[in-house]
Amino acid sequence: MQPPNPNQAGAQPYPGQPTPPPAAKSKTTKIVLLIVGAIVVVIVALVLSIVLTLRNNTAEGDDFINALVSGDTATAYDQFSPALQDAQSEYTFAVGVATLELDSSCEMKWTTNAVEARAGAGKTKELGGSLTCNSDTYDVELLYLEEGDVYQLISYQIMPL
Repeated sequence: MQPPNPNQAGAQPYPGQPTPPPAAKSKTTKIVLLIVGAIVVVIVALVLSIVLTLRNNTAEGDDFINALVSGDTATAYDQFSPALQDAQSEYTFAVGVATLELDSSCEMKWTTNAVEARAGAGKTKELGGSLTCNSDTYDVELLYLEEGDVYQLISYQIMPL
């Protein structure tokens, strides 16, 4: 009978003989795995931040449209920036909204939802879509500017299609 070969898999070395070290993975494999792992983490973080940013991006627009539909033009007017309030009085705004004849049947469908950072001017938020009320449909475009941590309406358009 031959003595066991200590280099053979599963073989026991002779007593007092050192055990061979386990096979080491190459450094290149480890580096590649770390880089791939880091890229995956960055991609997941970016996707998550985009989803969280856009998920509630229409909140101001929803509040504005809901106020118009319920006839609460004063609440909608409160979203106007000071410059837009200077350009249009609350009375003129309310009269214009009354001509649209909006009611509780109205449903807003947002199709444009964009946030853009402007150097020195804060973020802008552009919302657009269609407001359907019974048989009438309106094209809605809203443009907000971030002032501090609040978005103020700087431009709007509600036109029949």
